[in-house]
Amino acid sequence: TLAKEERNRQEEENVAASLLLLALSESCECNSDALQAALDDALLPGETVRVGQQRAGDGWGAVLLDGRALVDVPDGESDDLQGLLFPGAFNPPHRGHLKMAEIAEARTGKKLAWETCLQNADKPPLDWIAVAGRLAGLRAVDARRPIVLSSDAKFVEKALSWPGATFVVGVDTLTRIAEPRFYDDAAARHAALAQLREQGVRLLVFGREVDGVFLELDDLELPSELCALCDGVDEGEFRDDVSSSALRGVSEPPIL
Repeated sequence: TLAKEERNRQEEENVAASLLLLALSESCECNSDALQAALDDALLPGETVRVGQQRAGDGWGAVLLDGRALVDVPDGESDDLQGLLFPGAFNPPHRGHLKMAEIAEARTGKKLAWETCLQNADKPPLDWIAVAGRLAGLRAVDARRPIVLSSDAKFVEKALSWPGATFVVGVDTLTRIAEPRFYDDAAARHAALAQLREQGVRLLVFGREVDGVFLELDDLELPSELCALCDGVDEGEFRDDVSSSALRGVSEPPIL
């Protein structure tokens, strides 16, 4: 982690390049003493290098390269997905996610599967270290539900992969589905929403606190074709203001 505002952009890039060259040198079993010395000189007092390594699990590469979804099913559980998926980063998973899963299962009569994606419409893709952490975190809090690892970054892609499915979403995620910045133009957004309808998907929408205000489905201004796909869960049935981003701010965040 680079010390904030202690270098200009080019100096930061030089440090990153030194790290990359050192890693390449070590992987080729070349003499890396000079590169290590150069990196040490480039680091500021208090900065350290933390190295992590993760080999891809079976099938991870196919998810990234071929777009195949990988389903992890706990021992003794059925691998028959029932068309109820909860997409999310789950970084980390928390009690709110578990409560949402329980309500969704009660509403639909189906067993839920978690879905975490290698790609994201507005975030960097996950590396293997992050993937391992997400899968382990989900399995630590839920030993019985399936976990789907996919490369479907957008909901229109999810709909094509899982026609007829119900997706569990928060109002923040639902708002992003409608945001024009994710589409070339209004016609492209209309076409994408039409595909969601054609694939027969439903969105089960949970409220959450956004900028200090708790918002539900009825509080949102959305395109009518998107609203037609949604079913809301009201505040009286679910409200939990815990968030993954807040938990990440805690040292060694607990699983709640």
